[in-house]
Amino acid sequence: SNNFINSFCEDDKGNIWVGTSGAGLRYWKRSNNTYDLYINTGNDASLSSNYVTGVMKDDHNDLWASTWFHGVNRLKAGSGKFERFSFYNPKTKETEYNVWLVYQDRLKNIWASTVNNGTLYTFNRQLNQFEIFDERIVDVQCLTEDRNGELWAGNYGSLIHIDRQKKSHQFYPIGYTVRFIHEDIHKNFWIGTEGGGLLLFNRTNGTYQRFTTGEGLPNNNVLRILEDQHGILWMSTYNGLCRFDPVNNSFRNFTYADGLQSNQFSFNAALPLRSGEFLFGGIKGFNIFHPDSIKES
Repeated sequence: SNNFINSFCEDDKGNIWVGTSGAGLRYWKRSNNTYDLYINTGNDASLSSNYVTGVMKDDHNDLWASTWFHGVNRLKAGSGKFERFSFYNPKTKETEYNVWLVYQDRLKNIWASTVNNGTLYTFNRQLNQFEIFDERIVDVQCLTEDRNGELWAGNYGSLIHIDRQKKSHQFYPIGYTVRFIHEDIHKNFWIGTEGGGLLLFNRTNGTYQRFTTGEGLPNNNVLRILEDQHGILWMSTYNGLCRFDPVNNSFRNFTYADGLQSNQFSFNAALPLRSGEFLFGGIKGFNIFHPDSIKES
């Protein structure tokens, strides 16, 4: 479980928070290559669960960690103690424990998604608690904002354009779990799906073009998409990494034989760093590289 990587977050020092699937949270100090370990010790001020699905720094420089089994944790800057948050659904009158992600938008709103018939929540700073946003939005697997500041989500079968004000959301049936949403430098809207490959989505009419293994993907499970400075998309899958040039529609796939931690990557484990490097995590650790350093031979 030490090497099963779920999530990443970079701090202002260039150090990396690494969430694992069962071994807690690691703080990687890159300058001397050491790790600080944060786990559940049974103390209420410790991490609530060792299954860390998502990690995020907010505009207050506080660290937020979503977990499987035990809600969300906040580590306030300089405190050294975790504060725990639960998710109560007033409609079902039940607490939802499995949180898949925590996300801060441009308006400084903090969102958290519970899954396994869970709903989407926002954080009320005045009351210091998470509150349900809209019971119709369930099982959100990813959240992102486009260049216009519009909020988009994906769940087990649909792409959702979220209306934060009037809640007049638009649901686009995809038929596959939406794992990641990315708008590239040319304003193309890419959707990574689990089982349905890569989709080029048209936000005007809701149609899309599909790319699968038939076109060159190594696998039809596209988990995360990072874009380099040349507009090239790097995608993690269940069968290695894929480098895709959308202009030429060309694919180049990389596997364990090229130095990857393994061929299997994880749902939430990818991050572009301020240095230009990319992080991709999987079941046997993670890879870090600068995309410009990967040369053909």
